[in-house]
Amino acid sequence: MTERACFIIAPIGAKLSALAEVIVQSGWRVLNSEEDAVASSRRGAPDLIARADAVIVVDPWVSSNLLVETGYALGRGLPVLLVAVDGASSPAFENEPTLAMLPRVRTKITDAAALRFHIPAFLDGVEKAPHAVFLPPQTAPLKPKSSSQKSRSIYPQSALEQRLLDLFDRSPEIAGVAQDPYRPAPGNTSYRPDFAIWLADPVSTTINPVLVEVTRRLEPNEFARKLNGLRDYAREASAGMALLIEDNPVLPLTLVELNPVIVRVGLLSFEHLILEGRLIRTVTQARNRAVHGFE
Repeated sequence: MTERACFIIAPIGAKLSALAEVIVQSGWRVLNSEEDAVASSRRGAPDLIARADAVIVVDPWVSSNLLVETGYALGRGLPVLLVAVDGASSPAFENEPTLAMLPRVRTKITDAAALRFHIPAFLDGVEKAPHAVFLPPQTAPLKPKSSSQKSRSIYPQSALEQRLLDLFDRSPEIAGVAQDPYRPAPGNTSYRPDFAIWLADPVSTTINPVLVEVTRRLEPNEFARKLNGLRDYAREASAGMALLIEDNPVLPLTLVELNPVIVRVGLLSFEHLILEGRLIRTVTQARNRAVHGFE
């Protein structure tokens, strides 16, 4: 199989060595780092973008040139991951509709541990398509439907997973879905969450991607084991948030961990929150109550 190629769009002077290393470790070429990139760059970034199978964009709002290059990649129909540098300020058009539809990650580009989770998950979704689906935001009113046309190709392993994928597909808060994160966390090879999702408008308490585990109703001892696995994986993978969704019609949304943020919620409650566009706000309020005593 031909090795896939990735191109990085980034501001001049950005330290990309950690990002490039993770891409190479994932079995991909980095066009920016190759010897012929110098010759190709004389014709401009579009030449390299045209040769790429996927594009990773770092803070494109820093300059208009980066936005143009991002638009060119999108125009060619390439999968694009937006990396918003954690701690850096960004203008209002970060949430411009075209950018808002992209799966995004907020992290430092020198944070190797975080990159080792976020980047392989994105690249694996590209490489194993249709195992990942990146969904544009919906503008039409949501209408109930029995199954998800967009997410069916992700091959759900149970009726619960199919129902959850259908909700992901219909939610305006979710921009992307990947099945089975790319690799188990270091030191924890026995557990993998069911999904990773990318939120369309992440806030400080919901860092992309968000881990998701869906399960039947759990007994107390079963819940403890499931929580331990999810917590350990999230910490090893530097994930900022995880959702434990149970098929329990009376279970409300409950914050069970702060570091990382882990939310336990019944599937029925989750359905109401996600279809009403209130999931992110409700999780943020629960965290603020736990930490600060107010919403």
